[in-house]
Amino acid sequence: MYKKITLLLFAFLGFYSANSWAWNAEKTHKDLSEKAAEYSVLSLTGGDYLKNFGFSKNIEEPLSLNGESKSVKEWIGEGGIKEDAGNIFTAYYYHHFHNPIATSWNQAGLSTYYPWINGMSSLLWAQNTTNPWNWQEARDYYYLALTSTTDTERQANFAKTFQGLGHIIHLIEDAAQPAHVRDDAHPLDDIGIIPQFENWAKDNRTTASSFMSNPIFPAVSFNSSAEAGYIPITQLWDTNQYNGSNPPSGIAIGLSEYTNANFFSEDTINASNFPYPDITQTTITERTPYPNAPYQRQYYLKNCCGEVKVISFPQLTILITTGIGLAQPFPKSLSLMTMSTKTTAPSSPAPWVTPPGF
Repeated sequence: MYKKITLLLFAFLGFYSANSWAWNAEKTHKDLSEKAAEYSVLSLTGGDYLKNFGFSKNIEEPLSLNGESKSVKEWIGEGGIKEDAGNIFTAYYYHHFHNPIATSWNQAGLSTYYPWINGMSSLLWAQNTTNPWNWQEARDYYYLALTSTTDTERQANFAKTFQGLGHIIHLIEDAAQPAHVRDDAHPLDDIGIIPQFENWAKDNRTTASSFMSNPIFPAVSFNSSAEAGYIPITQLWDTNQYNGSNPPSGIAIGLSEYTNANFFSEDTINASNFPYPDITQTTITERTPYPNAPYQRQYYLKNCCGEVKVISFPQLTILITTGIGLAQPFPKSLSLMTMSTKTTAPSSPAPWVTPPGF
């Protein structure tokens, strides 16, 4: 089951591309996490693994916990929501960052001028004992589900298993967002002062979901962790192949490595501590920021160094890529686009701009 449940994480990594900022938890994180379940071995079409436990409805099997009934898929989505729960004093989101070119994983988390706004690396948070939804806890709930003596206990422990899995998937989702892998705290983005795709995805869930088709899975090993002493699923984040001088492409690397090397975040365009993307190796062009947008934005098209045969809108790259991604609404011949802050917009706000990572 260790390897089988790990494949659910593989399913999410089918969305193997890069974007900025934290997704909206109650809508976008939920949608992404549930979509991962649909492409996993737990689903009917993905392998129907849950039939081994007598689940006749696979990911739609209802499970009750504390008087609340949700399907397997919904419990996974619930974990995706709850990972961002809490306030500025109790929330987990300070631990949702991982910089793959930091000196070590212990130094790869969020680092700001304010000591109370720092956090550990997300891949360490995923296995840290202070995290009530860490990887080992999810595995423990799974063991309890298999050994429970009553149906009530069994359902409750399975519900916690899949909710715990949703918490872990949330962390991987955030590794697909450049701000979360380039040490870029982004409160103005999250509350909408700086417009970003998170709000567009929240308000256009059907369109966003349509991009999550035909996933391609990562090709990383789970025999061991890239740094000794950690759980093998850290490979989904970081394989320690990218060191800042060798920008990678393809799917045989950690998601944070791919994202860091190939995409800017709003506050790290041409930043000296992140050598790639290299702004001198780009061509400036103007494109519409999303299909049928009423205005154009300026982009940097990558000419070399890492992934170059991908097209991405600003803050849309987790959902639209070519070569390793999902829907392909534009020609593959276009080079990788990374975001510029300059915008040519109409006098009225664009519709996606609403006020406000076993």
